[in-house]
Amino acid sequence: LLASGAADGQVILWNEVRSNEWRMIHQKFVPGSVTSLAFSSPEPYLMLGIGGGDELGVLTVLVELRRGSMTPDNWQVKSIPAHGGGISSLSWASASSPVVFATGPAVSRASSGSRWLGGARRLATSGADGQL
Repeated sequence: LLASGAADGQVILWNEVRSNEWRMIHQKFVPGSVTSLAFSSPEPYLMLGIGGGDELGVLTVLVELRRGSMTPDNWQVKSIPAHGGGISSLSWASASSPVVFATGPAVSRASSGSRWLGGARRLATSGADGQL
């Protein structure tokens, strides 16, 4: 599985069907340009964090609903404003990691234990607002 993002806000998920042959399996547009992409570990389910470069700094998370299904409807989408001025970078830590670097409004929403961020998952973001 490969993710690509562009300045026009387009994110595409690709699946390799044969050696050097890729097929688009999902397409999503986010506000502003795509500034960062990061897959989580696949357990218990795969997630893709997408950082947006617009003035709202929207964090979008795609959650795989059915393991290994390559259909376009296999991804749940959630978006939250994370950093005013845009997201500079993002990174996942495993659920077993004792270190948590993430703070701010995105984390307080995520810590509610909802399925879409996996409860125990950790996601760190940095933004143009100077916050981590």
